[in-house]
Amino acid sequence: MTAWDARGLKGDYQGTIDAFENGGGYETFARDDNYRILVWVCDAYFYQRERIKFDECVDRLQPLIPEDWHGMQNDHDIRAFLLSRQAQLKLETNELEEARSLSARAIGEMRQGITMELDSLPHIAPYVGVYKIDGIIAALQDREADARIAIEKIETAIATEKVWGGRDHMVQEAEFEVRRDAAGSVLVALGDYAEAVDVLTSRYERKATFNSVMDNITSFGLDRMLQNIAKGLTSSYHNSRKLPMAFVLAKAHLEAGDTDEAKQLLDQLLQLNIINGFSEIYYAALYERGRIALMKGDRDLAIKHFTVAVDEIEKQRSSVNSEVGKIGFAGDKQAVYGDLVAALFDQGEIEQAFVYAERAKARALVDLLAEKKAFGSEGSERNRLSRRAIVELDRTDREQQLYTREKFDALTSGKRGIAVTPLEVVPDRELASLVTATNIETSDILSRLKASETLVEFFGHGDRMFVFVLRRDGIAAARIDADGLTDKVSSFRRGLQDPSSLRYAAESRWLYDRLIRPVIDLAPTSQLIIVPHGALHYLPFGAIGAPESPLIERFSYRILPSASVMTYLDNDVDAKSGLLILGNPDLNEPGLDLPFAEREA
Repeated sequence: MTAWDARGLKGDYQGTIDAFENGGGYETFARDDNYRILVWVCDAYFYQRERIKFDECVDRLQPLIPEDWHGMQNDHDIRAFLLSRQAQLKLETNELEEARSLSARAIGEMRQGITMELDSLPHIAPYVGVYKIDGIIAALQDREADARIAIEKIETAIATEKVWGGRDHMVQEAEFEVRRDAAGSVLVALGDYAEAVDVLTSRYERKATFNSVMDNITSFGLDRMLQNIAKGLTSSYHNSRKLPMAFVLAKAHLEAGDTDEAKQLLDQLLQLNIINGFSEIYYAALYERGRIALMKGDRDLAIKHFTVAVDEIEKQRSSVNSEVGKIGFAGDKQAVYGDLVAALFDQGEIEQAFVYAERAKARALVDLLAEKKAFGSEGSERNRLSRRAIVELDRTDREQQLYTREKFDALTSGKRGIAVTPLEVVPDRELASLVTATNIETSDILSRLKASETLVEFFGHGDRMFVFVLRRDGIAAARIDADGLTDKVSSFRRGLQDPSSLRYAAESRWLYDRLIRPVIDLAPTSQLIIVPHGALHYLPFGAIGAPESPLIERFSYRILPSASVMTYLDNDVDAKSGLLILGNPDLNEPGLDLPFAEREA
C-alpha cells in the first residue's frame, strides 16, 4: 500500500490534494506510470467538490488509462467510473438532463468492458456505482420504473458465477455491503425511507458450511491485519465509502420518523475529523442535524448548524464551473436558507433573517455577473485594473478551497482582505460590489433609501413566506401565509390575458390582501422598492388590487432582483451620453416575440 492508497482509503482528501499540488502537480504526475495516483487525486477533488479541478483531472487522466488494470478491470470500467462521478456532480447542481446523459454514457462504457462474468470486487464496485447514480437520477426525474430497474441491476450483480461456492466470505461480505449501500441510496432518492432503513441496516449472514469454516481459519490473520491497518488510517471505522452511507442511513431514519437514531448517527458523523473532506455530506449533515434540533425545540442549536451549513454551501459555490450549475446549485440548497431565515425570524433576530434572505437571493446573481470577466472597454486603465483584480480574487477563492474547515474559518478574513484591497483602488465601485460577493450590511441598504422610499423584500420556501420592510429608520418583518400562492399568481396572469373579463378580480384582491395589506402600516411612504421571490417574480405587482384600486395607482414602485444591487445602482446617473433602450429580444423563436414591447421601446 502506497501513501496515496493510505490517504485515499481513509478519506484524507485534503492530504491527497496537498501532496499532489505541493509535489509539482501535473508536471510531475501526469505520466503513464502514475495513472493510479491521478485516480486518487481526481477522487479527492470530487469529494472536496472542487468541480473545476475535478474536470481538469479527468481530462488529464483519460489518455493515461491503460487497457488492462491489474488484470481485473479495463479502461472501459475506469471511464465508466469517471463518467458516473461527473454525472453525480451534475446531479448536485440540478442539471438532471446532462446528468442523465453522462450516466447513459457510463453504462455504455461499462457494457463495452463487461465480460460474461465479473472478475472480482474491484470490478463490481464501479459496476454497482454506475447503476446507483443512474437510479438516483431516475428517481429525481420521477422515473420510478427506471429507478427500480437500477436497483435490480445492483442487487443481482455478482463478481463471479462461482461466488457462493468458491469465494471466501470476506469478499462476499464486502460485495454484499457494496450492493446494499447502493440500493439503499436509490431507495432514499425514491422517498421509500422505510424500505431504505430495512436495506441499509441489513447484515451479511455467513453460511455455516465446511468452506466457511475454512475461510474463517485461513483468513483470520488477514482480517486482523486489515483491522489494524484501518485503525492506523483513521480513528474511526468510517472510510470513503462508509461515511457517505452512514449519512444516507441517518437521512433514511430521519424521514422514517426515527429522529433519535438519526441524531445519534449525525452526531457521530459531525465529530469525525475527516467530515471536512466530504463537502457535500458535511453541509447536508449539518442541515439535517439542525432540523432535528428544531424538532426538539432547540432553536439556538438549529441556527448554529444552519449557519455553518450555509457557509459550507457558499464555500462550494465558487467551484461550480457553469452558470446553469450555479443556478441549480443555489436552487437545490434553498431549503437550508429557508429554514435558517425562519428560525432567525422566530427568534426575533429580524436583521439577521434579512441578511440570510439576501444571501440566498444575491449569490446566484453575483456569481453570474462575476462570470462575465471580459465586460467593459478593453482599453481603459480602469478595466485593466478591474480584470486583474478579478483574476486575483479567483485565485484567492481557489486557494481557500485547499484549507480544512478549521483553517478556512481562521484564514478567510485575512485572505479575503488581500483580494479586496486591489478592488478598492479601482474607481468602479459597482464592479467591485459585483465580483466580491461579500455579505451585505443592512445599515448600508438603509442609508441608500430616500426618505420617501420603502424597500419591501419577499422571501420564502415551500408554504412559508416572509416580507421584510426597510425604511431609513429601521427594519420590520412579517410572516405571510403562502399556501396556494403559486396557483393564485398563475390564475391571476391567465385572467389578465382577457381584457374584456373581470375574472381576475378575485385573485387580484386575494393577492393584494395577502402580500400588500400586511405591509401598508409598515410602509407609509409613496414610493416602493419591491424585491420579489419565487413565483412573485412572475407577478405584475402594479395590477394587484385591480380593478378597484390597483397598486400602481397608489404607489410609485420599481422592482429589484435583490436589495444588494442597491450598492451599485447610482441614483444620480448622467445620461448626457445617450440612453440604451431594449425591447423585444430575438430569442430565435417567433412565438416568443414581444412586438408591443418593441413599439414601446
